[in-house]
Amino acid sequence: MKLKNLKFSLFFIFLLFILLLFFFIFYQKEYANKVITHLYLGKYDLKGLTKEEIREFLEGKISEIEKEGIKFFTQEKEMTLYPVVIALTDPDLTRRIIYFRPEETIEEIFLFSEKGGLLAGLKERDKKKVFLILDLQKKEILKILKGNFSSLEKQAKDASLKYEAGDWKIIPEQEGFSFNYQKAIESLEKNLSQLNLEPIRVETITLKPEIYQKDIELSLSEVEKIVELAPISLFYGKEKWTITQRILKEWINFKKENGRISFDLDKEEIIGFLEKISQEIDRPVQEAKFKMEKERVIEFQISREGRKLKIEENAEKIKEYVLIGFKEIELEVEIVKPSILVENVNELEIKELVGRGESDFKGSPKNRIHNIKIGARTLNGILIKPNEEFSLLKAIGEVSKEKGYLPELVIKGNRTIPELGGGLCQIATTAFRVALNAGVPIIERVPHAFRVIYYEPAGVDATIYPPRPDFRFINDYHSWLLLQTKIEGSKLIFELYGTTDGRKVEITPPKIFNVVAPGPTRYIETEKLPPGEKKKVEKPVAGANTEFRRVIIYANGEKKEEIWRSYYRPWPEVWLIGKEKKGESAASEENSPQNQ
Repeated sequence: MKLKNLKFSLFFIFLLFILLLFFFIFYQKEYANKVITHLYLGKYDLKGLTKEEIREFLEGKISEIEKEGIKFFTQEKEMTLYPVVIALTDPDLTRRIIYFRPEETIEEIFLFSEKGGLLAGLKERDKKKVFLILDLQKKEILKILKGNFSSLEKQAKDASLKYEAGDWKIIPEQEGFSFNYQKAIESLEKNLSQLNLEPIRVETITLKPEIYQKDIELSLSEVEKIVELAPISLFYGKEKWTITQRILKEWINFKKENGRISFDLDKEEIIGFLEKISQEIDRPVQEAKFKMEKERVIEFQISREGRKLKIEENAEKIKEYVLIGFKEIELEVEIVKPSILVENVNELEIKELVGRGESDFKGSPKNRIHNIKIGARTLNGILIKPNEEFSLLKAIGEVSKEKGYLPELVIKGNRTIPELGGGLCQIATTAFRVALNAGVPIIERVPHAFRVIYYEPAGVDATIYPPRPDFRFINDYHSWLLLQTKIEGSKLIFELYGTTDGRKVEITPPKIFNVVAPGPTRYIETEKLPPGEKKKVEKPVAGANTEFRRVIIYANGEKKEEIWRSYYRPWPEVWLIGKEKKGESAASEENSPQNQ
């Protein structure tokens, strides 16, 4: 009997094993290349989906975000933030501020799922969260939010002192309010990572003044003693400038430190005063520059020391010295020595052309051409030491109206605003090409997010935008390098001169593949057009991958091979449409381009 029971038990165990084996094989087949566990991306359960199904799902959601944007709102106003900032006239200023990483997200999802294994997939309670991987250009988003909402803010005002009609007048304090932009950006990141497209409320923050009327009343007698010091003289060499009682009264300010209120001199007011003085003192350093003609260097600018008034240091010095009773203050001036002197020309070993690059800006609008000319003129004649890192942003310097740059229109949120910097990517692209051909090591280069007509063939372009991205390379020649820039018709040409060291450079034509259609037309609401009026601002451009090879063969036979890859997103046709006014009929919405 016992033997019979034992046989039955073994048979039952064997049968159970066979059933479990069949179940395991069936389960593995059913869920091969599928998410095994309950994984939630936001409210969406991914269990049972294949990689291709998840990819299709994510791309659909990302396309929805690209088209509709994310709305931010306050009690008085709302705006829409799009993942791409669009320039109306210059594609150099069109740039992505939200980057989605669907492929990396899919890898994370399946790594997470596979860790759980079969048993985790059988547990109903085993529900985990995953998130869409993305990158936000938070500084840029902050600028956009502030640009759209800051006009509604009211700054808190400290009580202040004003001299008027021969007497002091105390202006009472006022409360204010601002917006919690940081929290709004955190909500944006959290919502997008969970595919939550709900509008985001930008919360208000109450701003309290630090200095009250009663605080100023206690300090009036001390303020009078300081004002009586005037006139106060500032001097540099034989030149003098006077701080009168009227000026000093305008500088009187109050501050709160460690809970105590005291009067001070307004540093910003002093800086403004010094900036006017600096126009008389400052003189830019003049480097020796050289120009190549018929394979030799000729001087076209001698070197000269520069000088610069130390604005910040002098502002602090004036504050300190006036408050302790000084009536004469010597201004501090920095003497700037040139790094290149004419007498050193024979040491530079600049003898011949080592690299050339060009690009074509044909069809550019007037302001863009103007900016390209200024940028090229700024770089012409620059000398680069052996082993020195060349930074294009550093070489160009400040991009400002004072330097002659003209603005282009850019859409940020619901506002169309002028922005400087158009045309500078033409400079960056040409610099990239001359560096490629010269065979120098390139240590920073970022391609455009989209294909741009001015930089075809695709794959040999570079973008810059202060403070990043930059374009940088190193002069690894034994000689100095001289950069010469010129414009011939619509072609921008950069040439590098130095002394060749026997290196040869071979560059293959760019290979273009994985071409992706632009996708459906995109419509963006704007307050700059009448309600319902439409204006086309962007042509459609296909996306693609590109790559090319650069081979540098040095004189000693050493060979260095590089592969330069670029990815360009597809770019749809873009139209602006005048924003509908509140209260208009729903019928007008049904006839909008988005619903056609």
